[in-house]
Amino acid sequence: MKDEELKQKGKFMGYIKSYTNLSNIEKNEVYKFIKVKENSVNLLEELDDKFNIKIYEYGEGALFYFEENKVVASICVVLEVAKILKSAYIHQIKCAKDITDKVEIIRKLVEESVNISKAKGATDIRLGINKQEISNEEINKLNFKIEYNSFEMVLKDRCKRNKLLKLKSLNEENKLRYIDIYNDSFSDMPHGTVTNIDTVNKNIEKSKNDNNRYFIVLDEEDNEIGFIEIIIESDKGLFDIGLCKKYRGKGYGKRIIETAIQFLAERQVKEIALIVIEQNKIAYEMYKKRGFEVSQIMGGWVIL
Repeated sequence: MKDEELKQKGKFMGYIKSYTNLSNIEKNEVYKFIKVKENSVNLLEELDDKFNIKIYEYGEGALFYFEENKVVASICVVLEVAKILKSAYIHQIKCAKDITDKVEIIRKLVEESVNISKAKGATDIRLGINKQEISNEEINKLNFKIEYNSFEMVLKDRCKRNKLLKLKSLNEENKLRYIDIYNDSFSDMPHGTVTNIDTVNKNIEKSKNDNNRYFIVLDEEDNEIGFIEIIIESDKGLFDIGLCKKYRGKGYGKRIIETAIQFLAERQVKEIALIVIEQNKIAYEMYKKRGFEVSQIMGGWVIL
């Protein structure tokens, strides 16, 4: 039966396509969908900056579900560490408001994401769920079990508690060292990840705007022990930190946190926040002791 006949009978079958394989017409439909869902792109040409990037294996991990030539749902798969760390993270499920057969479409997108992840070498595959997109009832129908959550935490007391460390801005001269430090700090963490030269080059460009800052952290003897990444948006400061393996257990973790806090406090942001995975128990407990409190659940994670 032809597509036109299926349409007339109300049984039009949808299809899934990766960003890599989209036609120009399909890209335009993706643009319309993204504009409605999150308004994160202003021009069609900006889609490449969002999906044709290393973490999604240059578009292979960005999947779109089409019905009657329109995008009704999408999903993204972080494939960057599939080969290196044998891990893949499926996230960013988005569905149109008027979507029919929502549960079945999500199921198909997740199945395709898992297949791609396995083909890339991943054995540890996890699915992030945003409950603003998927209800508890739909989660149950999909037979998904949330094992742990990711939290946003907000600082309640910014008074200085620990001695600060020195900072060295990311630049062209030290970018390769920054990659080594980042990868040494994060590769063995829950939801371990790595960075690469493409991402770091983009970060250098972003850092020309004072609201995005990236630093190598130094101790008193100028040893390069970790990194800090900072983003300021609408008077809200967010930070992420990492500490190289050989410097753990020596009190530097508390000091890196304090260094990030005071950097943001000096800029008089109204709110200082971070995002942490519940499974990263050491970091989670450290943040709580420093005065951070959970402000919202960002999402739940399913181990597939």
